[in-house]
Amino acid sequence: MTKEVTVWKAFLDGECKQIADTVQSLWEALRRNSWYNPAERHRWTTAFEQRQVPVTQGTWILADRHYVDLEAPIPDDFGPPQTQAPHILWQCPICGQDHLTDVEPGDNRETLWLCEGGTMDDIVLVRWQEPSKDRETDHPSLN
Repeated sequence: MTKEVTVWKAFLDGECKQIADTVQSLWEALRRNSWYNPAERHRWTTAFEQRQVPVTQGTWILADRHYVDLEAPIPDDFGPPQTQAPHILWQCPICGQDHLTDVEPGDNRETLWLCEGGTMDDIVLVRWQEPSKDRETDHPSLN
């Protein structure tokens, strides 16, 4: 299944670094992106295009999350995870592999994501459902 969507892209010095389905969500995502520095906003440009993208269903799960200081050298061993956090487990229709993507509670339940093994043109629309509040203790986990 495919769907025609508007894909917004943000470019840092001509290289695509972020995608989203609206210009507002693009800038919200950029502000959380390690590449973005407000003092260097002049280096960023945006563009959009209409395109057909494959659609897949993801599953909301709890999985281990490591927090990494992007300003520090990456350690060889992360050690134990610091927390359990929401993720979406989804099978990519482009590469056929399972991807595990971080989400925040309340994020849209339909989001454009990139194939983790592909290029900035390998875009998928992923849909999912969050568990209801009264069933949060019954959610799946990767542990």
